[in-house]
Amino acid sequence: MNRRECLHLITGSVLALGAGFLARFSWERETQQGPKAALTPEMEEGPFYIDLHQLRRDITEDRPGIPLRLRLTLVDLPQNAPLPDAAVDIWHCDASGEYSGYRDARNRLHPPPGYPGGHQSPGPPASGANFAEHPAPAAPRCAPTDATRFLRGLQVTDANGVVEFRTIYPGWYGGRDIHIHLKVHVAGNDTSNDYQGGHVCHVGQLFFPDEINDRVAQTAPYSARLPMRTLKVQDPVYLAEHGEQTVMKVTPEQIDGRDGYLAEITLGINPATQPAPVPRVSRKIS
Repeated sequence: MNRRECLHLITGSVLALGAGFLARFSWERETQQGPKAALTPEMEEGPFYIDLHQLRRDITEDRPGIPLRLRLTLVDLPQNAPLPDAAVDIWHCDASGEYSGYRDARNRLHPPPGYPGGHQSPGPPASGANFAEHPAPAAPRCAPTDATRFLRGLQVTDANGVVEFRTIYPGWYGGRDIHIHLKVHVAGNDTSNDYQGGHVCHVGQLFFPDEINDRVAQTAPYSARLPMRTLKVQDPVYLAEHGEQTVMKVTPEQIDGRDGYLAEITLGINPATQPAPVPRVSRKIS
């Protein structure tokens, strides 16, 4: 080996060692600082919320459908730590697309006057449809039409910021991809069966992977649904309100001897905030 080849070998070794050191330093620094978290986007409440206050883990009641275990982890982002003692309030439709308290289909498909951008008739939009953000006044809640309260409930996070629900995989209705609504309340008081006081620090919606939705839609009782499903690329709420950030991880699991699913997601929450209601996004079809 001549002098020039020796110098090239030494120089290459030094550069490799330097690059390795810098990469190691960068990795250690990032690890020590922890992962960069982001606030979970606020989304609209929708018109079918009922302030139930009822603490219960199993919200299924008599609703048929594929069993679902919903596990949510809340992170206090200013502290970058678990958020304990937060009340997570969820609600969603059943396998046939009905919400408890609003089982009159006419109320669901034809919202009352003044409700901006209400749900359209069953089925996806026509070919060539597109969506644009047209902020409108916050949607008023519809008055309940009946006394049913299935698929609604509230649980308080544990010391690790975790809460779990037992429910069923939601169905769908015209204009929306399959989803679950939620609110997070903090600084309230829970008793043996209800939660009172405090304030709402987050309103959001949770979505499921398309491949799981496709599989569920082919299974009874969901397969009996007549309207075609609205997909994420056709859902104005998902598109305009950053729904891609709240698609859950869903894995098959056995629940009480039945084929079901576990849905999981971590939500970044600022418990000190009281966000303003997100305006309803109206649909524009051309």
